[in-house]
Amino acid sequence: MKKNKNIISGLMIAVVFIGIAGASASAQVLRTGAINGGIRYRQVREEYLKSVDIYKNARRELLEARENYQNLKTPETKSLLEKKNKAILNNAASAMIKQLEALRSKAENIQTVSENEKTAVLTELDKGIDWLKQKQPQIENATPEQIKEQSKVIRNYLINNRAIVKRATGLAMAGRINLVIAKAENFSEKASDKINELKSAGKDVSQLEILLNDINQKIILAKEKHESAKEKFESISSESDFNKTFNEGHQFIKDANQYIRQVHGQLIQLVKEMKKIE
Repeated sequence: MKKNKNIISGLMIAVVFIGIAGASASAQVLRTGAINGGIRYRQVREEYLKSVDIYKNARRELLEARENYQNLKTPETKSLLEKKNKAILNNAASAMIKQLEALRSKAENIQTVSENEKTAVLTELDKGIDWLKQKQPQIENATPEQIKEQSKVIRNYLINNRAIVKRATGLAMAGRINLVIAKAENFSEKASDKINELKSAGKDVSQLEILLNDINQKIILAKEKHESAKEKFESISSESDFNKTFNEGHQFIKDANQYIRQVHGQLIQLVKEMKKIE
């Protein structure tokens, strides 16, 4: 009897964990499993947020410099405007580099995708980081005329590069929900073993079996939604309507997460019912 109680108590703790994990599975910023990786990600993300603030300040200064030049049309205001144009472009590149580095840190610690998938994402992110870093010295040394051209080149690149960001973010989301689904499956298997023990002891477990079957069906549906999401995210490219594709994939993630939430509630109910007949 004591052994049975320990098993059921363990299941209850496990079920609570599913609820906590499932509740955050669809968040845009995802937590990694590795502690060191998580710390590194938070550090890089903090650097990214700081770079965004720097960019916003630079943009505000650029608008002020542009207004001053339009009002005064002096060599001094023109020179300041050119300086601010160069600064805003450099800050935009820096912010994008930090964003890609944050995504890279996150992607490195995804435990629920294959090494080939992970390598493909990291390679894409590294290409973007390297390209932007190579452009920064060109920005620093550019003439006013060259800045205009560099601005067009980088702006177009950043637009296309959003596809990389969307793809990496989506795959991280899919990896996280897959981890939660795997935990739910594991706990379902343990519950099944316990039901079989109760059945062997002559207990009426018919209602438990019905409930567990419904739980397993929802887990299957969650897995199907995860696979659909993963397919959507993997198809994202700069040539496609990546925002539309990402949103479709994100909806699949939300659907999968909803099934896992239902599983969480039903597993709690299942454990309670087990306690009544143990």
